[in-house]
Amino acid sequence: MMDTAPWSHGSAEADSQDRPVFLQDWWVDAACRNVCSTVDINAGSAESCEGWLRYIIYRNKIGLRLGVSPFWTHLGGPVLRSGLSSDRQRHTIRHLVSELPSDVSMRFVCDSNSDYAAIVRDEFMAAGFSLTLLPTYLNQPGDSDILSRMKSRHRAQIRAAANEMTIQDIHPDHFIRFYRHNLPSRSHSPLVAAHQLLSEGIARGQAHAIVAINMREPCSEGMPDAAIACVWDRNRYYYWLSTRRRPSTTNASKPNPEATKLLILAAVDRAAMMGLEFDADSPETAGGRALFAQILRFRRIEHRLVFTRHTLLNKAYNQVTRRIKETVKSAFPRARVHVPIFGEIER
Repeated sequence: MMDTAPWSHGSAEADSQDRPVFLQDWWVDAACRNVCSTVDINAGSAESCEGWLRYIIYRNKIGLRLGVSPFWTHLGGPVLRSGLSSDRQRHTIRHLVSELPSDVSMRFVCDSNSDYAAIVRDEFMAAGFSLTLLPTYLNQPGDSDILSRMKSRHRAQIRAAANEMTIQDIHPDHFIRFYRHNLPSRSHSPLVAAHQLLSEGIARGQAHAIVAINMREPCSEGMPDAAIACVWDRNRYYYWLSTRRRPSTTNASKPNPEATKLLILAAVDRAAMMGLEFDADSPETAGGRALFAQILRFRRIEHRLVFTRHTLLNKAYNQVTRRIKETVKSAFPRARVHVPIFGEIER
């Protein structure tokens, strides 16, 4: 395991700042700190690294090995040094992809806007990876006001909630504690890594976290109704983490259903004030996509590249789990069934 990115010195820092925040050196280092399953693949010499690909290997509940980008990192894949020719880019990416182990199922979500995105696509697919497209929803500073684009019913609900709630900044310690409290019992990415990323991002001026507090019906346990954390780079402002309070047996009050939407609108406004494009950060659930596409009515859509390669054993496991889920849902249509498949990690 490497404690720092393969080129975290010299002119590399400036090069790093031109990348999406999830691929900047400080982010990659913080996400992998104290993670013993980190793997680095490098191309070029130690003095002149031309590219690298960092990923982690973990085991699911039945022991299958899965390789993905570092925890809490929503863009990954190969990173190349700037200034390489097209031929050199292809040679470097081909080398990085060829070094990925064939006995581990792999999944990478890659930026479709990079200068070498087409080469990444070609080389991953040539190596036996399948490609799917994952939408993300964008809002630019000059776009029309989101409330004006929404249906009148949704607009009225948000305005009513705005009269009952206040939005405040929250310390990263408190955000992670609240996030942990609301997690379901199933497995999730290690929160120590999320805490490291949020704390370092705030210290660098590239992250913040905010909460929505109900002033009329405050939670007796002193918790907010919802919280989000956002991160940014020179071009985009990402809706990174989100959580909503779960009602407990000791507190019957329910969180305001509009709390998260209020926080998103506040984040969009902040992004516009900073001159940055708001990025919904590719929600991976149908509900998340419906929120941005149908309720908030984001009109700009971009697709990230998702490359997946399964081992034979993992293919069989996924087929069985899907059949179990379909069978249970057929017998009990209202049942909430969670049968984890490859790539499912708590965000």
